[in-house]
Amino acid sequence: MIVCTGCGARNPDDAHVCSVCGRKLQSRRTAPQTERNGQAPLDLDALGRPPGEPDPATGQAGGAWEHLAPAERDLDEHAVKLVRSAAEIWTYALLLVASAVAMVVFQDWRYLAGGLVIAAGLAWARGI
Repeated sequence: MIVCTGCGARNPDDAHVCSVCGRKLQSRRTAPQTERNGQAPLDLDALGRPPGEPDPATGQAGGAWEHLAPAERDLDEHAVKLVRSAAEIWTYALLLVASAVAMVVFQDWRYLAGGLVIAAGLAWARGI
């Protein structure tokens, strides 16, 4: 029995539409069969030539995909600029965190003040 997902009515296994609401029924998923009509399933790897054997049509070893040029794509200039700016900002943030850690370890506030002055000066000079 197939249960309709729309109205919940039970339908025979061979039905394609619901007998109550007319909605298309979802078929059940079945496991792949090992044999169909007395034949074993087709092994696509067995159809190809053994590895290393040249193609009879072209005389070249390997598949056609091995001879294709890699795709080259220009990067968007705006995206590159944005990534560089974000990396620079993270560098300044790490400088401040390192200064704060040094302040805690050495118990001297001048490490944090020095890191803050350096990070702020670099950010101001770079226009961030």
